[in-house]
Amino acid sequence: MPAHLFFDVVTPGMVILSLGLGLIALILLTFLVALVEGVVLTLFKWNNFRRSLLAALIANVVSSMAGGVLLIFLQEFPFPWIIVALFLSIAIEGAILIKIQPGSSRRTWPICLVANLASYLLLILPAYLFSLAD
Repeated sequence: MPAHLFFDVVTPGMVILSLGLGLIALILLTFLVALVEGVVLTLFKWNNFRRSLLAALIANVVSSMAGGVLLIFLQEFPFPWIIVALFLSIAIEGAILIKIQPGSSRRTWPICLVANLASYLLLILPAYLFSLAD
């Protein structure tokens, strides 16, 4: 019997496994983005590495929740929504970083812009371009 016939059957276990693996991938991507942004925050002397990483992780978890809604729109017109997601990330993460370190609002916005550009250029854009190859 050909193997491709077995792949037509979807069981609840396979759905749960797929959702679980997808969730794990999103969590790992969030940690990778937070790591890149934490390094950028540290290089710009926003704070020490540990505090920068924690702040980037908190900011990215919140912006990832908001950006999760945008995943619905990414199916039809991906590139414009990636730009919208970038600006939304900058706005949300900048506001959170200012709440974490209140006296640095003037410095935080450009650093947040650079940190988000770094994470999008190093992680998000390559992932998007890789998905186009399929």
